[in-house]
Amino acid sequence: MNILQFVSYRRSISDFKVADRNGSAVATNDMTMACLQHSGIQQVYALQSDGRKSQDDKWFSRRDLPSELQNKISVCYPDQLSDIVSNKPVIGLAAFPYFSAMAECFGAVKASIPVCSLVHAIPTPRLMDNFLSQYLFAQASDSIVVTSTAGRDAITNIFNQLAEILNRLGIKSRLADMENIIHVLPLATESAMLREVDQTLARDVLGLPQVGRVILYSGRLNAGYKADLEPLIRVIADMRRRVGGIRLLIAGHEEQAGYKEALLQIAHDCNVSDLVDFRLDFPSYLKRYIYASADVFVSPVDNVQETFGLSVVEAMASGLPVVAPNWSGYRDLIKDGITGFLVDTWIESAHQNDVNVTGAINWNADAERILASRTIIDIAQMTKRIELVLSSDKLRLSMAAEARRTVNENYTWSAVIDRFIALWESQIIAASIMQKSRAYLDFDNAFNGYARAEASLKEVYAYCPEATIGDLERTAKHRSSERKALIAATSYNYGALVEPFPVGELLDPGSASHSMIVNLLKRGILQIT
Repeated sequence: MNILQFVSYRRSISDFKVADRNGSAVATNDMTMACLQHSGIQQVYALQSDGRKSQDDKWFSRRDLPSELQNKISVCYPDQLSDIVSNKPVIGLAAFPYFSAMAECFGAVKASIPVCSLVHAIPTPRLMDNFLSQYLFAQASDSIVVTSTAGRDAITNIFNQLAEILNRLGIKSRLADMENIIHVLPLATESAMLREVDQTLARDVLGLPQVGRVILYSGRLNAGYKADLEPLIRVIADMRRRVGGIRLLIAGHEEQAGYKEALLQIAHDCNVSDLVDFRLDFPSYLKRYIYASADVFVSPVDNVQETFGLSVVEAMASGLPVVAPNWSGYRDLIKDGITGFLVDTWIESAHQNDVNVTGAINWNADAERILASRTIIDIAQMTKRIELVLSSDKLRLSMAAEARRTVNENYTWSAVIDRFIALWESQIIAASIMQKSRAYLDFDNAFNGYARAEASLKEVYAYCPEATIGDLERTAKHRSSERKALIAATSYNYGALVEPFPVGELLDPGSASHSMIVNLLKRGILQIT
């Protein structure tokens, strides 16, 4: 089986890259690695447009892959897609907003390839448009993989609303079809996260005091689109009077400019500046040390983009009890009172039309922030739960052991990837039985009236004006594909092209592509007679 997706592997162990900035990127890169290591996957292709060819070396990095895996991942360009999908079984893997784009790509090459739409964060720009395209164009051989029970319920609710809207327009419901292709499969973490790191060593590496308890938050720093961390600082200020030797360590990426400074000011106002540390944009090899330095993990997330909770899984794998809101996918991950504690949450229900109008204009800009601002976490309860964990070594160690065991059994890629492979194999079988063509928009058909006429290169006669022979020779010197074509056509005698000749002679197998010949014609080096 081959996998075709829109993203490449971008992980680097030595620096902080885009692959490490949010849970979606981490999960995508970790899943790619798991697929590459799985014996059932022959090749992973990253589908990109021709425009990326010149930037290939900068964009597409495999240097941090083991040498035996580097040849298993490569870029696929549009002119290669037809051959790739016809040779071996292929599954298209697309983040949820890009389902229709992936399906259209397969439709354009007349391939009935199934698509797995992986939902990490449900909110996307133009939310209705994205869900509507999937509702209308998903086939029985496709799948929608959502990472939590709450996420599945949210998607089902959205499809129910769409069905009601379309029913009023006289369009037949597809709810039964959609329910059949929705699957709940978790994300996972690397097995390496389960390896214990000595806390003394971890704190020494990070420059943290050896004495005392460390409360850790790891994630993006963005109050509107991830988590409001101000309450955590106030929790520290409150606990300081009762629990000695506590520190708050905030690790991650400052996505919201100036947020770190704002948090430092709040810490100063609360007289706990000496108890708050930051480790931002750290290289990925330090991640295990950051988790190992802590005694409890806290994630005060209040944002609807959080469907799963990868940082929670990483913390549990590292043997940390987790105190987090009773929110979305967290309730699938955390066993209340066993691996940590779930804290009560509420959402204020007034002014609902505000977020509905805002979401229609630009979801990512403001709608998530509005919903988050209406979400309330019981901070007093969170404080008590953190204190309970830190005050009892017996409870903390018991939760740590159970958290690590839970991840080992359910949330490592070695445990999860086989479930994805089994789903993809069933999709490929279903698609081979259906042999149903996919919908796509034919751009040539849409705009065929713009030019005066349409011509096949095989029917075109062209010549090279004598004044441009020099340009032709220089072009041939720098463009290997064109050089091969012109050498084949002229036997090095470019001057022979001053007489009209059939352009089809340049289109022999192994010579220049259509696009190269069109390029010569566009620049006037070759001219149509």
